[in-house]
Amino acid sequence: MPETRISTPRREFTREETAGLAFGISGFLIWGLTPLYFKALGPLPAAEIVAHRFIWSMAFMMLVLSFGRQWPAVARAVATPRV
Repeated sequence: MPETRISTPRREFTREETAGLAFGISGFLIWGLTPLYFKALGPLPAAEIVAHRFIWSMAFMMLVLSFGRQWPAVARAVATPRV
């Protein structure tokens, strides 16, 4: 007599779960590759590294804000400072 297998249906992951998994894997990859990055930057002066990080971070955030059309929110936040 053939063996009958009972299988449970696979559930679909939500968009948030899929995004969370991708962010988690990305975080672990960045954490693991960071030592290689800093070893390659060894001969550079610290001020140059900080300057590059600042400039490239600002450029990246400007792109993110532009694609997300979030500039009005930035203007509101700057116009209403709170501590």
